Amino acid sequence: MPKRVLKSAAFQKKPTQLPAPEKWREELRQRAQEVWPRERTVAKLKEILISEAHHIKSTSTELDGDGVPVRVLWCPRFVTSRDAYGGTATAHHACRVCKRHALHLLGKHGRFDPRWCLECGGASGVPAWYFHDRNADCSLCGK
Repeated sequence: MPKRVLKSAAFQKKPTQLPAPEKWREELRQRAQEVWPRERTVAKLKEILISEAHHIKSTSTELDGDGVPVRVLWCPRFVTSRDAYGGTATAHHACRVCKRHALHLLGKHGRFDPRWCLECGGASGVPAWYFHDRNADCSLCGK
């Protein structure tokens, strides 16, 4: 007896339409060439500190001239009791261009947006604490 084939539209796979890699790479090159003004970078950093508070262990009370903390101790594997979408997984903090772990990436997850760090996105004056140093001894993630 032949197998029954489901012909319902709900069971047929539809091909996903991904953007062409050449077009995506060209857009990356164009965006990386535009440099953000310092005010835009500072505003984004302040927004990031609020949205990623669940990964931040401590911030210094000392501020730079723009009102951004000088030191921020954070780790992608450290999560406070607050709900965190990605949990302790580190992949959602890895820049798709330079592969460094950043506190927050630009773009939206799951929308074919390139997920990159502020530096690869063209921001100027990104502080060193924005990136998690995987090679240094991190007391939070045990590396």
